[in-house]
Amino acid sequence: MYIVSDFSFRRDLSILKTPNFSKQLLKWYSKNARSHPWKKIKNPYFIWLSEIILQQTRVEAGTPYYLKFIETYPTIQQLAKASQDEVYSLWKGLGYYSRARNLHHTAKTIVDKHNGQFPENYEAILALKGIGPYTAAAIASFAFDLPYPVMDGNVKRVIARYYGYTKDVMAAANKKELQLLLDQSFNKKQPALFNQAIMDFGATVCKPKSPNCQACPFSKTCLAFQQNEVKSIPLRISKIKRRDRYFHYLVIKDDKHILFKKRQDKDIWQHLYDFPSIEHDENKQLSLKVLKGFVKEYTHVSAKKADILVKGPKSQILSHQRIIARFYTIYQSDLKSIAKENDLDLVQLKNSSSFAVPKIIDWYLKDNSISLFS
Repeated sequence: MYIVSDFSFRRDLSILKTPNFSKQLLKWYSKNARSHPWKKIKNPYFIWLSEIILQQTRVEAGTPYYLKFIETYPTIQQLAKASQDEVYSLWKGLGYYSRARNLHHTAKTIVDKHNGQFPENYEAILALKGIGPYTAAAIASFAFDLPYPVMDGNVKRVIARYYGYTKDVMAAANKKELQLLLDQSFNKKQPALFNQAIMDFGATVCKPKSPNCQACPFSKTCLAFQQNEVKSIPLRISKIKRRDRYFHYLVIKDDKHILFKKRQDKDIWQHLYDFPSIEHDENKQLSLKVLKGFVKEYTHVSAKKADILVKGPKSQILSHQRIIARFYTIYQSDLKSIAKENDLDLVQLKNSSSFAVPKIIDWYLKDNSISLFS
């Protein structure tokens, strides 16, 4: 059903018929646009903020964070002046903290190198840390009305179905072909409106599952619908390969305090807080011998089997990794000296929620179902 041959994509592209795609799309959008607080604004800082928050985050979940950020940091200068821990604390719960780190870094760059003014051309926007082609196109079009089409998952799906594109939409080798198909339909005179419309359309009508084809204004011209191939398009063959990592955390605490360790290595969760840990290659609980050595390394006490409580395993999926963690809890009295000797942070339990921690650590702090070590 693939209507554009592999032999000469550009030649065959010229004969594709796109009858009033943009006109029909904008007509649909005029009656069905979603209402979000970052729409109908031209402030590039707010637009950029919304786009970074919504990366890998549903709109419903991201909206409260967006509102919280613009209230706390109403200008890019104020965001730049904030400490990284303050930004992380506000970001807590969104995950993928590299987004927050890049957000903070880029705010400083704009203040230091661009006099606090957001760059107004696509290339300069794209050069900023944490901003890729999609985000750069979104900012360029929404804030500055520059003719750059956005290409996110919703857009890929709409374009692939409309043109009957049966190649893998996730494969890097097919990116240029998808871009050419999108360019065929893009409205250069109304770039911001077109981009908002096609993303909303993909999110509400041309959905991944159970698309509302009966209410679709393109049902007569959509090749996937005409050929009864909506369920099989877009094709996604390329899959993310994830590796498993097994973390074993030592949780040292008393009735009112807990010891945190700030991650400094260039690894996952850099600058977030977790606990002292060791990593093993197998998905099994530490032997009592290994665990005793682990405890003694930090506390200098010879822990007995009955002294240690275990929790887990619990997993957290990242983009290319799955973290499987177990927590070994030991109660100690002299936390202050242990913290000082091991460069740990002594934190009151009642204040632990204010620290930026990975989701898997947040799970431990909120879950009280601790079982005895065995």
